Amino acid sequence: MRKIVSNGTSEAFLRVAVGLGSEQALDLAERFGARHQSERMRLAAWRALASRETDVAARDDLWRRAGRSGSRLVAAEADLRRRVLKKTA
Repeated sequence: MRKIVSNGTSEAFLRVAVGLGSEQALDLAERFGARHQSERMRLAAWRALASRETDVAARDDLWRRAGRSGSRLVAAEADLRRRVLKKTA
């Protein structure tokens, strides 16, 4: 039987941890966003971090940093998110 590899539960745990706001969780999310081997996990980390930002400028800055993280998937999402933020600002 083949093993199905999924980040689903890890993504959920990361979102919850970041939502609780501990420094360790925020640091982990920053590291995952910058260097995790899975692009999906990188994106999940940036999304979790963005969910904490209530200020549009802070969220835009976060997505700007995400766009330079070295992941094409994250860069595409970051570009989209920044365009949406500019329309709503």
